Amino acid sequence: MNSGRLAGVVAGCLCVFASAHGETSADLKPGLWSVTMSAASRPNLLATHTMCIDRATERNLITHTSETPLGGGCSKYERHFTSTGATIDTVCTALGGTSTTHRVVTYAGDSTYTLTMHARRVQSDGSSFEDTLSEKGTWQGPCPSSMKPGDTTAMTVAPK
Repeated sequence: MNSGRLAGVVAGCLCVFASAHGETSADLKPGLWSVTMSAASRPNLLATHTMCIDRATERNLITHTSETPLGGGCSKYERHFTSTGATIDTVCTALGGTSTTHRVVTYAGDSTYTLTMHARRVQSDGSSFEDTLSEKGTWQGPCPSSMKPGDTTAMTVAPK
């Protein structure tokens, strides 16, 4: 998997994280969040970025992804919640292929979350791609004065 594909799949993880969090009992702590992601197919690479959130931007992400799960086109979108996380299963068709995903989101209070996602995409020509992604978000403290809620730093993909 190239770093561009990893970045695209990881961006999808962020939306899923937001939609899953919408039904759990605790809100995330406002401020700067560090997010690290890795893929089983590329065990030596790690993608990282930071994001600044407040209640309004968190709710905006949740509303957007809940109203149109994964951009629409989904024949299956099931979410099951507990007080500490969620399991999300989807089957979606877009851009000439079908993607099937299984995600498990776990929250440790309001300052840490983990997400594991197994994804499989089958193109209309029969070619396929499958991977397991892991993501961890950790609250870092207040957002720096150079960032406002909703800002995200550029994702970097580098060797572990």
